[in-house]
Amino acid sequence: MDDAPLLTRERAAQWLRGQGLAKITARSLAEMATRPGGPTYAVIARVACYREADLRAWLDGQFKAPEAPPPARAPWRLSRRA
Repeated sequence: MDDAPLLTRERAAQWLRGQGLAKITARSLAEMATRPGGPTYAVIARVACYREADLRAWLDGQFKAPEAPPPARAPWRLSRRA
């Protein structure tokens, strides 16, 4: 088991803000908990708890490789019907 302390939502939000996510609040973490895609958490004695490793993994998962541009299309032509 990991000896790292569990973080409350407020502490988890502070940790994420320390990583440069200025707009993350405890409330935004609560909203993320109601949808897929937020950081992993556990509810212990009715308190949402986060592990720093899970926050880091979630943050790392937010990065995406740039997408390739769509292929060039041939010019569109109107066909003439006689």
